[in-house]
Amino acid sequence: MSNPLALLPIALAAAKGRIDGHPAAGSVAAGFTLLQRSAALVRALAGRRSAILLPPSAAVLTALAASDGRGAVLLPALAHGDAQAVMLDDGDVGAVFTTSALAPQIPPDDRAVVLLDDAPRSATVRARGTETAIDLGSHFGLDLEGEEDEGRDEECIVRYTPAGAAAALRTTFTHRDLFTLARFAVDATSLRTGDHALAVMPLHDVEAFALAFAGPLLAGARVSTMGHFDAAEAARFIREDGVTHLVADAAMYAAIADALAPHAAATASTGLRACTCVGPAPTAALQDRWRQLTGEPLRVARGIEEAKRA
Repeated sequence: MSNPLALLPIALAAAKGRIDGHPAAGSVAAGFTLLQRSAALVRALAGRRSAILLPPSAAVLTALAASDGRGAVLLPALAHGDAQAVMLDDGDVGAVFTTSALAPQIPPDDRAVVLLDDAPRSATVRARGTETAIDLGSHFGLDLEGEEDEGRDEECIVRYTPAGAAAALRTTFTHRDLFTLARFAVDATSLRTGDHALAVMPLHDVEAFALAFAGPLLAGARVSTMGHFDAAEAARFIREDGVTHLVADAAMYAAIADALAPHAAATASTGLRACTCVGPAPTAALQDRWRQLTGEPLRVARGIEEAKRA
């Protein structure tokens, strides 16, 4: 029998981290409960992928678990309807996990739509013209023992990047790929159980997903998320909530620096100790300013392919 800890969501549950106050194990168990209680979702996923259109949140874990081991297409929240349609069609998606606020972005078709506004307590499944509320509140958290392995060579996440006016380039990441990236995050930033990571980037960015979400949870740390980026709120988290790890792009770091500047004295005494910049490298001026404000350097994330070869 294959090791269940070779599957990313189960391994994240077993590590006993927390996200937005919820045990990761409970969010993953809720996804399995959703599958058990919704025949419509099982039918929709038969031989097809899922798609995830969610802000960073505990619901992402529920969606990954409810994808039933199939690859999940990460949809960017800001993509217009035509772009979403290309990804859904090319990815052969049978069900989309989302929220009520984001659901209108999904092109109207015969795919199932699963609303996770109240995950891990409940979900709503829309399929074949009907809407069914699913109670997830009686699920049991996963309590797994065993050793992680290298991860299965089966697809876990599918990412699309623009490749022209009516096309998109598909890249597939296996469970093994994501384990490699998550472990890189743990090792490179010395993540440990007592850490607190703040996830401010959309999780359709796979580097952000691994560095700010999967990595901390794999280390058993806690993760706080933001439904949408707010520099002032991110600065408050850093000053007041014991954030130790932050992953953002250069523009976000610049905005957070502006929000931190009026509170320079309080910022200098925070527990922040690992700041990783994804995407284009920050300017020297931004790096200097960030170090002056926080005492910490801005680390530049290694590219995905480089991390996978490490």
